[in-house]
Amino acid sequence: MPVGSNPACPKGANSRAFSTIDVVGLRKAFPNAIMSIKDIRCDGKSIRFDANKFFYGDIEDNGNFRIELFSIWGKGSDNGMVTSPFSPIVGDKDDNFNFTSTLEFDYVIVTEPKFTPTWITINPDWGGDWSYTQGESFNIVVNENSKLAIEHPSFDITLENPAVDYSAGSIMTFAQVDNLYKYFPQTHATLDALYLDGNLVTGYDASKIIDAQDGDSYRLELWNTYGATANDCAFGNPVVISGMNAITELGFSKSMRAQFTFHSLFSTIEW
Repeated sequence: MPVGSNPACPKGANSRAFSTIDVVGLRKAFPNAIMSIKDIRCDGKSIRFDANKFFYGDIEDNGNFRIELFSIWGKGSDNGMVTSPFSPIVGDKDDNFNFTSTLEFDYVIVTEPKFTPTWITINPDWGGDWSYTQGESFNIVVNENSKLAIEHPSFDITLENPAVDYSAGSIMTFAQVDNLYKYFPQTHATLDALYLDGNLVTGYDASKIIDAQDGDSYRLELWNTYGATANDCAFGNPVVISGMNAITELGFSKSMRAQFTFHSLFSTIEW
């Protein structure tokens, strides 16, 4: 059960040597629950932060879930010095994280963070399966370093002997994970390999395979005539078939096999 919230913290002052958010009893009630921060506002203004540098989990083994933002006594401390999530600073405080009136957070809590990728490819006549999966899922967990991580992030999905004809090509092809974008809009994945009728596809421009969004869903978009790749497909130039722009290079007769990996939940900020 996901929960979203936007609480305002009490009045405070200046930069801090110790700053955490605790949800009391969350891990006791829901042992698999996770929490992440989507936005931080100091005195009403959003600030930049690198969520990869926060520490997460039942850090004090008391059934609470904690996000440690900055702490000279915490997981991220090296003799009182902290690599700041808010700037390039390594120190015992960071003036980039300060406020005089209000401190606000937008965060999400997911009590059962399990997600199942589907593989979707649609032919020019709109034939195809919008929910094809081989049953494999991934969990988002707190790892041994107190970081949020994707457990079992690599997938190998094969669409075999389809009931529809894909030989003319595709008007859209992508991996989709429902609801993932709602919680982790900075998710990044890559295509590792693509096989058509058992033959490895080569010569495509991997930089044109992108992280994309459809509502609350995350997509690893290889091609979508209605998407961000509509005018810049990695596999070829679209041709009109049955009144639709299609990529013939993504056509196949018996099987399409895709291997892909989820690498990160948060972007790394280059200060």
